[in-house]
Amino acid sequence: MYNMNLVVFMIALATAVNGLLAGLNMDTTLVKLLARRRIGAAAYATFARGNDLGNGRVVYPLLGIGAALLTFLATAVPTQSATR
Repeated sequence: MYNMNLVVFMIALATAVNGLLAGLNMDTTLVKLLARRRIGAAAYATFARGNDLGNGRVVYPLLGIGAALLTFLATAVPTQSATR
């Protein structure tokens, strides 16, 4: 049986990473897309390319895959230990 502290830690970590991912999505929706209306499509396209093809090439996939993996592990570890 796994230590309950490990399970709680994994759930907290998965929640934090998923929250960070949700926050980034809200930032895009409420800030960046509204700015696109003010500055125009061409200027926003230049900004988005610089943003998404810069650090975004590393950060976004790591957060997306990491959040999914942590969520899976946070549910699989206690489930696996309960079946034994």
